[in-house]
Amino acid sequence: MGGKAAMLARLGQLGFDVPPWVVLLPQAFGEIRLKPEALRVLASGLTSLGPGPFAVRSSARAEDGAEHSHAGQLLSLLDVDPEHVADAAHRVWR
Repeated sequence: MGGKAAMLARLGQLGFDVPPWVVLLPQAFGEIRLKPEALRVLASGLTSLGPGPFAVRSSARAEDGAEHSHAGQLLSLLDVDPEHVADAAHRVWR
């Protein structure tokens, strides 16, 4: 799990009001789309999150470090309809 996801989890554990979220690990991605099992897990996760729209963002461990910040340099997609989340996730991952 990357930095953003880890911090969301930590904030939730500390009792902060954190919106619901889902993480796709790198193993979920195939060459041109999400792997079939990942699609099933994502569909289930999206159902538990509500109707959307959704934000699809990266959360790689190397995005921010002690010496460099990559804020705004990586793709984030906002207002994504549920039926487009899988494709959006693959775009962000590439």
